[in-house]
Amino acid sequence: MTMNDETFQHMILDRFHYNDRTDDGYGPDSPRVGDRGDVVRSPYTRIPFTIGIEPRTGLPALHIPKTPWTGEEHWRSLLNEALDPHAELILHERAHGTARITTYEGDEYPTITLSPPYEGCETVIWEHGRLRDPETYMPVDDDDSWTVEEALIRLGYEPVTDGEDAE
Repeated sequence: MTMNDETFQHMILDRFHYNDRTDDGYGPDSPRVGDRGDVVRSPYTRIPFTIGIEPRTGLPALHIPKTPWTGEEHWRSLLNEALDPHAELILHERAHGTARITTYEGDEYPTITLSPPYEGCETVIWEHGRLRDPETYMPVDDDDSWTVEEALIRLGYEPVTDGEDAE
C-alpha cells in the first residue's frame, strides 16, 4: 500500500466517529483500517467487526466475521452503519497508524509523516524530546520522551524509518 492509498483511506475514515471506546483512548475517534469493535443494536445484540478494505470497491468498510448471529462473513458500509439510528459503533482495539521518519540532508531534526494525521497534524518534527507542529512549533504530545520512537508509540503510531516498509 502506498502513502497515497493510506491518505485516501483516512480521508474517508475521518468522516466517521465511534460512539464509544473501550481501548486505551490514544488517537482520534475516527476509525482506522485494522480496528476491532462491535456494532451494538440493542443491549442484547453485539456484532463484532474489523475495519478493512472491501475487495469489490476498494473502500474502507466493516468486515463482519462468520458468527452464530450473522451466519456468514460479509461486508457492511460505514455510511449505512453511521446513518442507522439503532446502531452504535464501539471501538475495542485500536490499529496502529504509521509514522514515516525522514532525516533530510542539512536538517538538524527528523521530520515525521503521520498516517492518519494526529489531531489534524500530518507532519511533525522531533526536537528537544518533543514532537512539534512544524508551522506553529507547538508540542503535539503531552510528555517529554527519550526517543522519537517512544513518543510515536505513545501516540499510537508504528515508527517506520525511510527504507523500511510498514507491515
